[in-house]
Amino acid sequence: MDLQLLQPPSPNRGVKYMEVKGAAVLPLREYVKKHYPNKYDEWYASLPERSREILENPFVGAWYSMEDAVTIPTKAIVEKLCNGDMQVTYDSDLIHKDGNNG
Repeated sequence: MDLQLLQPPSPNRGVKYMEVKGAAVLPLREYVKKHYPNKYDEWYASLPERSREILENPFVGAWYSMEDAVTIPTKAIVEKLCNGDMQVTYDSDLIHKDGNNG
């Protein structure tokens, strides 16, 4: 396991991108499984290796590149599953697991 993933983001670390905790990754994977179960494998296969690694088994408290963990998978949902309709990004299931805000 890459121990750097467990470190919180810090301006002193030289991070030039946003980071998110692993908890933010789970809703993406679960959203596709729930709403597009027949297309999950196609969506997952379309992602770059780093995004697939993160989605496969995210550590809830670990920090990940937002681009790899959230942005790329969300773009793939919009492009591959929703015919480019960005409205899906407002779906509460995509933002909060099972639509739960807590």
